[in-house]
Amino acid sequence: MDTDQDIPWHEYLDYYLKFRFYFKEYQEKADAVSDNVEVVPVSHENLVRLYWTTEAFAGCRPDSVFKLIASRWKVRDMMHNCSIQVDADWRTGAGSTDANNTKTAGIELVYAGPHCHAPNTCLSTELYNADTGSLLCHSSEPIRGQSDELYDEHGFLSIPPPCLWGDPMTGLKASEFLSLDITLLSIKRNNNTVGNK
Repeated sequence: MDTDQDIPWHEYLDYYLKFRFYFKEYQEKADAVSDNVEVVPVSHENLVRLYWTTEAFAGCRPDSVFKLIASRWKVRDMMHNCSIQVDADWRTGAGSTDANNTKTAGIELVYAGPHCHAPNTCLSTELYNADTGSLLCHSSEPIRGQSDELYDEHGFLSIPPPCLWGDPMTGLKASEFLSLDITLLSIKRNNNTVGNK
């Protein structure tokens, strides 16, 4: 809260969080030692978090009820060169922005989720492969509270589930390969009648 605002309660609030983590033990790749032994792939692979801000520098028109903002960029624009030996937050692979690099030819999406602020501002977001026009991810309007029950209170906003890709045998959509030169397009629709406080 801003310093010039009155605190709406007169004592500190105590609250507790409980987390449950599920995991699978890591298993190394098992190579075939004979024709009768199956090759078992490694059980876990490193995932890289890529980030792009659709609303960066988008501005705001308070006279407009609905605002559509969009951003186009190349997959390679989310990559950052760095030494593979360096432990850096932005590391996405050595030489990942080098056009001559053969080790990083592109990406496959595993997770995509929108950035959304309450209350009632986000209407929808989409991610497209702009080169083909295919819709990669659609995130619908957030789920709004409908009652006085916990986590369903009026004014409570829940962001819809993200888009997930993986093994179709587990019910997930198979990910498509996106080369570093693919152009992505993200579109976000906002309701500007309520400010972000």
